[in-house]
Amino acid sequence: MHFKLLSSIMFIFLSTTLFANENNDTNVSKDAIFSLNKKVYEKKDFPNEYQALSPKEKSKFISQYIYYTLLSKQLQKESITYKAKIEDAIKKRDADLKRKGIVLTEIEKLILEKKIVTDTIGYNIILEKHKKIDDEIKKFYEKNEKGFNLPKRIEISHIVIKDENLSKKLLKELSGPSDTLKLFSQYAKKYSLDRNTKFNGGYVGEVVNKKMPNEFFKFLWESKDNALLSKVLTKDKLFHIIYRFKKHEAGQQTLKEVRNDIEKYLLQKEIKKWERKIILELKKESKIVYY
Repeated sequence: MHFKLLSSIMFIFLSTTLFANENNDTNVSKDAIFSLNKKVYEKKDFPNEYQALSPKEKSKFISQYIYYTLLSKQLQKESITYKAKIEDAIKKRDADLKRKGIVLTEIEKLILEKKIVTDTIGYNIILEKHKKIDDEIKKFYEKNEKGFNLPKRIEISHIVIKDENLSKKLLKELSGPSDTLKLFSQYAKKYSLDRNTKFNGGYVGEVVNKKMPNEFFKFLWESKDNALLSKVLTKDKLFHIIYRFKKHEAGQQTLKEVRNDIEKYLLQKEIKKWERKIILELKKESKIVYY
């Protein structure tokens, strides 16, 4: 899955209804991109990789940047209140990305850290209003208990290639270095045909047997945890170089194991509603001009 920092709903909202103004002011620098409440932002204000983005990618990035910059400014007091929780969320994010071999660009880091601040504040504000959240989580689990009975599954990253010789060459190169996962991520971005995962360092997530041939899954299952598979696997005339993280036996997930996931799911709608309310207020008093 492509590492999605952009919510499509947020992008449509920003690009079509939020502060969509144009300006032909000739006094502004030729490097100006937009102004936010009279502050002009130029190319030099963003990482160098901004220049390498396509026009569509630039538009998405700027929309994200404006969105989270406005929210961050509005939530300055809350940022102080929840500073420790925000720092903890960032540490957990960094550890998770490192474990999966995902290396963010400077632009992705810029947006994701702003998003973590907003999400953490919203999550804790809404959570504090739910005095009976434990009861709600228990009821949800009991009502959907069958859905937590999962099949065998394996967490993987992959690089998908058409050329068999290239796939074998890359596998040989990946088998050498001590930091295999870092190089794997670089090769995924450079060579993989799977656009849903290549920018994620090839990270796929958990796969189950019914999604692939039995012999394919069997070899994956019998391989080592946190290691590169010893051979290239072939599926649908494509060659797969695979890094296997860990496998999970079939079975029922306990309430304790899924509690946090259920809590986030139950609060998600209210958090988005809280966030939307803030943005609507900001819309009334903020001005953006694109150059």
